[in-house]
Amino acid sequence: MTSLPVIQTRKLAERECLNNVLLIVPQNGYYTGFQGLVQTEPLGIEYVAGAVSDLAKNVQIHDDRIRPGGWRDKVRSHPPDLVGIGCQYTADVPVVTKLAREVRELVGPDVPIVVGGHHIGLRPADAFTPEISAIVRGPGEQPFRELVKGWGAKRSFEDVREIWYRDADGQYVANMDPIKIRPHFKYDSPIMNERPQPRRDLVEQFRDDYFFLFYPKVYSVETARGCRYRCSFCSVWNHHQGEYLVESPNRTVAEIASLPSGYVNFVDDLAFSDIDGAGELADELRRLGINKRYWAQIRADNVWPKSVEKRKKHQAVFEKLAEAGLDMVLMGLESFDPAELKRVNKGSTVEQNVRAIEFLRSIGVKIWGAQIVFPEWDVADFDKTIEMNRKLGIEVPQYTILTPLPGTPDYERAVRDGTLLTLEPGMYDFFHSVFKTKLPLPQFYTEIARLYKETGTWAVNADGSVADQDLASRAARSIFRDIKDGRTVPTAVRAFKERFEVLRNEQVHLARLAQTALNQVGAQALDQIGELAALKDQLGGRFSEKIDEIVARKGQVAERWTERVDEITSELSAKAKRASQVLSPDNPLLQG
Repeated sequence: MTSLPVIQTRKLAERECLNNVLLIVPQNGYYTGFQGLVQTEPLGIEYVAGAVSDLAKNVQIHDDRIRPGGWRDKVRSHPPDLVGIGCQYTADVPVVTKLAREVRELVGPDVPIVVGGHHIGLRPADAFTPEISAIVRGPGEQPFRELVKGWGAKRSFEDVREIWYRDADGQYVANMDPIKIRPHFKYDSPIMNERPQPRRDLVEQFRDDYFFLFYPKVYSVETARGCRYRCSFCSVWNHHQGEYLVESPNRTVAEIASLPSGYVNFVDDLAFSDIDGAGELADELRRLGINKRYWAQIRADNVWPKSVEKRKKHQAVFEKLAEAGLDMVLMGLESFDPAELKRVNKGSTVEQNVRAIEFLRSIGVKIWGAQIVFPEWDVADFDKTIEMNRKLGIEVPQYTILTPLPGTPDYERAVRDGTLLTLEPGMYDFFHSVFKTKLPLPQFYTEIARLYKETGTWAVNADGSVADQDLASRAARSIFRDIKDGRTVPTAVRAFKERFEVLRNEQVHLARLAQTALNQVGAQALDQIGELAALKDQLGGRFSEKIDEIVARKGQVAERWTERVDEITSELSAKAKRASQVLSPDNPLLQG
């Protein structure tokens, strides 16, 4: 690798088909959790925008997470010929369908609305609504490009593959072959190398509001798609039909070199699996003196393979990556119980989890440890998890309730066995259990909050004292260095601390639980209330008045729960601002 190539993604631009294309990133459907700590640029939609930039005179992206409702101004200033909406997560479905209705009201009946993304491509029926014209399956660049060309040429989608489209009779037609899982792994993949460049320029107006933990204005890169493994809870490999494709190290280096930010996220679901390519990447980043810090998602068995020979090679590469700026890895640990690892078909062992953590810490790489909370857990299981996380000194533990996402073996099994409590998409947010739990739900959610309180860099004991002073001090000094080097600022650190306090406060989760339960009961009762209202004239004056009172009050209690969640969040934010925490940039520990 002696020189960097110019990335050429398309040899010849095609004729423009449309005037205006609008792509919308919806607000997410999560009330807390990972989405509250990380809000990064919508790289997938940026790639889609890049794929159609030569087919439309004007392409716009609106990030509704940042400026809710701002897409209306874009519609009015540049009336779109076609609108695209992302639907990546199952919990986003209610948000996306509502947004599609609102967009349809404004653009009228003749402008196509297309929905694509990870979740909706695996369960398209969630978007089979009158407002939505087509749904894209799988990676969206090529299908969306064909949608734009088809609409521009014929005002029709009937010749476009890898989509479901709404025909003249209002029925959805599947224009694709059935999913076939093919274990195809390709490094230096032409498909990946020839992708369009993401249109990051279209989201620069939102850049100030993108963050990753306490790093502001972060950028993201994608070097690989799909996964080589078959975890039963994960839908990534199904979404990509079993393929795992990796771009060339040259393209990755060229893209990273073009980014101004000091902190970069690798959004690959499986990074550095091409260990030779990862080594070339690290070598070139060091040779060019690119001074950035990186976060990536990896597997423990890629750091600690069972083969001793492989282990030496892989660990030498991770040492190079650390020297090149690898700062933190999200490792899918899932569990420290062999039976639970087998249950989810993880393919790695508890020993590999432990050894990988110990090795990465020895070379200065922090651990974001992703772990599953199983519905069968009792208090002893939560205690064991806290003990293990403290023993290993995991800096950023992440706990998500076992959630069988559509498109996974876990989901198919749960539907077949009838063990799901609900099919409502909004409940599949990793913070609601869709299975019956061994513990009563309030206690179950309180225990999850306790996990966040008593583990990780900011863990506290029951008396409020810092649980691991050494870990907290190391983190504080690291943050101070990042502030000094310009990668973050004190206001971003304080904002993160406020968001984290919400995550580990059981009152937020309990209030949400009560609100959700009330909403479910209310939804089931609506029909009965409607029937009573229809009969009120027959029941006499006194009963009629009582029914009117019930109908008038049915929404008031639910509103009160929503207000209570907001009140708790505000109270926590105020407390976090007043508190003198170990993360404060002027804390004496930072000077050590």
